[in-house]
Amino acid sequence: MRKRRGANHIKWGVVLTYIMLFLNIGISLTYTPVMLRILGQSEHGLYSTVSSVMSWLSLLNLGFGASYIRYYSKYKVKNDEAHIASINGLFLLLFGIIGIVALICGFVISQNLHLIFSDGMTEAEYAKARVLALVVTVDMAIGFPASVFSSMIRAQEKFIQLKVINLFQCVTTPLVTLPILLMGYGSVGMVLCTTIVDAIAYSMNIYYCFRKLHVKVRLKGNEKGIFKDMFSFSIFIAINSVINQFNSGLDKMFITRYVNTAAASVYTIGHSLHTYYSSFSGAVSGVFVPRIYRIVNENEEDKTALKNALTQQFIKLGRIQFFIQLLMLTGIIFFGKQFILLWAGEGYGNSYYIALLLAGSYTVPLIQSIGVEIQRAQNKHRIRTAAYAVLTALNVALTIILCKVWGEIGAAVGTAVATVAVDWFFMNILYHKKLYIDIFAFWKNILKASPGLIVPIVCGVLIKKFLVLDSYFKLAPFILLYTAIYCGSMWLLMNREERELILGPVRRILGKFKKGEATK
Repeated sequence: MRKRRGANHIKWGVVLTYIMLFLNIGISLTYTPVMLRILGQSEHGLYSTVSSVMSWLSLLNLGFGASYIRYYSKYKVKNDEAHIASINGLFLLLFGIIGIVALICGFVISQNLHLIFSDGMTEAEYAKARVLALVVTVDMAIGFPASVFSSMIRAQEKFIQLKVINLFQCVTTPLVTLPILLMGYGSVGMVLCTTIVDAIAYSMNIYYCFRKLHVKVRLKGNEKGIFKDMFSFSIFIAINSVINQFNSGLDKMFITRYVNTAAASVYTIGHSLHTYYSSFSGAVSGVFVPRIYRIVNENEEDKTALKNALTQQFIKLGRIQFFIQLLMLTGIIFFGKQFILLWAGEGYGNSYYIALLLAGSYTVPLIQSIGVEIQRAQNKHRIRTAAYAVLTALNVALTIILCKVWGEIGAAVGTAVATVAVDWFFMNILYHKKLYIDIFAFWKNILKASPGLIVPIVCGVLIKKFLVLDSYFKLAPFILLYTAIYCGSMWLLMNREERELILGPVRRILGKFKKGEATK
């Protein structure tokens, strides 16, 4: 019964995540164009650049956040509730201290933005940027200790609660910020509203942990040397987080420094589509993280069983993500340019090429995203960290050079080249050689699904070649038609388990509906 409830939470966690993603995209269709027109290209570029720079404060968690589930799984297997309570206390204390440090660091950064952007901003922009930086800092400082409660919920696989709160943030934030923008409070009003909504969401998680999950917290009783063990596990995650932050944030920083804030806004819109694209992968892999740690803990002594179990999960999730990511990627290829011009405006044509470069280069790591957690579960994430250090160095060099030549598009080219070199080639060798994953079996299963792309691609090419989709009313029906063709084509190549993942929740909803009708 307990396993069944856990499986239901996983399935509904995935379903709710997709509901949130589609809802978020729907809201963006109306919210983002209004925001862009109210703020203007320069202020939007300022807002997105400052937010990106201040997000570096997230690195202060030093990778400890990723280690919570590891220790929870370790003690849960033994039913050691006392040590789980001590782990809860240790992480709350640790992240409370990190929150205070983040507050201090954020204040220092906000007062020294000239050192980062040089002549890339006007004095008026610098004055507004300092206020934005301070508000974002407060939000992040509160978020550090609050993130421990999210980890507690995730570790117990209560994904429905987690996703419902995410839905609350997704819907409430634009509903609150839009009136503030219309009243003329600009980007500063936006980040203030976001901070308030986030604080409410954090409170909901805390309430759920103590009142529903009956979480216990003790500030003593941990094993001797556990902090040292945590640090040795987390330090490479921390280094990898630094690298990821540079890879995702340095483009905007260099564009602002070497071009201007308007070019940073163009890049941000293209990057936003890439972010949505990436989110669809995390919707699936994120809910399977506790299961990966459990597989590694249960098969630690039997390497053959471990390889079979991990390869099975890698293939299973990889195929699901392949179906999803290729729908999104081909959709960007065939409809992305028209969508961006309608959504953001005529000045954002280059955002299409940025989105295409970033989404295309990230496709392989996205369909293999569960591999990151497999590395961490086996405590073998050091090699990936070294590989990503090389990626960052290559990315920085290429971005600076190409940004000066091709502006915002050059920055995207630099990121794409570095990503392909490391994630497409090196990481697949690592998975096969060091992580007990049969990578040949993985790609064989992916290739079996590839013929399903033929019909959708032909249809997409014909639509793009012969039709001018210059309004939402013209664009939307063909996006829906293409989606239907893609889903029908891929459905024929799905196995029974993949079809059941889709049909199972639908049957349950219909069953509850019929049951409700019968009781009337």
